[in-house]
Order: sequence, then C-alpha cells, then structure tokens
Amino acid sequence: MDRQREGRAYFRAAVSIPARYAVDGRTGYAEGWINDLSGGGVKLVTEEDLPAGGVVMLRFKLPESSEPIDARGRVVLSYRDCPRGSYALGVTFVAIDARQRERIVRYVQMVQLRRLQEGMR
Repeated sequence: MDRQREGRAYFRAAVSIPARYAVDGRTGYAEGWINDLSGGGVKLVTEEDLPAGGVVMLRFKLPESSEPIDARGRVVLSYRDCPRGSYALGVTFVAIDARQRERIVRYVQMVQLRRLQEGMR
C-alpha cells in the first residue's frame, strides 16, 4: 500500500519484539510486545487498556542489538484483541533521539528486504 494514501511518513514492518513501558503518572514498568514497528511509532500489545492521549515511555531492543531504544509516545488508538484477550495500542513517538529513530528505520528496511528476498525464492 502507498505510504501517502495511508498517511504515514515511515514504512512499517510486522515484528515480534518484547518491550517495557511506563505510563505517565504511574511508577514502574509493565511488559508488552511490539507487533508493528516504524520510525514514527509502534503497535504495542498489552494486558491493559490505555486511553487515547495517554503518554508512555517505551524501552525495547531491536533484534541483534544490545543497545536499547528509549522513546516517549502518545497512545493514538486502543482496541481489544478479542481472540487473545489483550489490547492493541497504536503509539506515535513524540520524543525519540534522531539516531535511535534512524536505527529503527534501517531495521524496518532490512526486515522488508529480507521478506522480499524470501518471496523471490
């Protein structure tokens, strides 16, 4: 699908990356999974529903990397994933280091290239 028709500034890739998140106004981190990743944000799967507009701190590691990504994001979408009994949260990055964003962009490009190559076999 065309990025402009989707209204997205970054390509995205389906992934499965464990993540930790902290909710503004609450102490401690909770565990979740990133199922969709782009330079602009993530789809975070959690056991709890977070309202749209809520702010979270995310921490995760890209596969094959030991340096964590730290980003501040705003929940823009939340829905219940009924078959799994979990919640899927669309989170857009509102504060992320440019170098870390570039690492995400490069990783997404690598994932897409690998999938294209596998499809050509």
